[in-house]
Amino acid sequence: EIAWYVKNSGKSTHPVAKKKPNPLGLYDTIGNVNEWCQDQYQGGDYIVRGGSWKSGADRCRSSYRFHLKPANSEDNLGFRVARTP
Repeated sequence: EIAWYVKNSGKSTHPVAKKKPNPLGLYDTIGNVNEWCQDQYQGGDYIVRGGSWKSGADRCRSSYRFHLKPANSEDNLGFRVARTP
């Protein structure tokens, strides 16, 4: 109900807000695309979170994370633009 993942995505990304929001009212914080985070890992890698349309349900959670080199580019990898009010 809240995430696009391997079993319901049809092997592609989807427009934002087509699933239900999380309890904070935010859409697509898990699933659809893995999100680059500002957190840095050892060796210049950056943290990626949230699972994507290619992920199993077990990886579509905000606590799931892994790291990638900044030059990495994939069709299931993106970022969230955020601003303060």
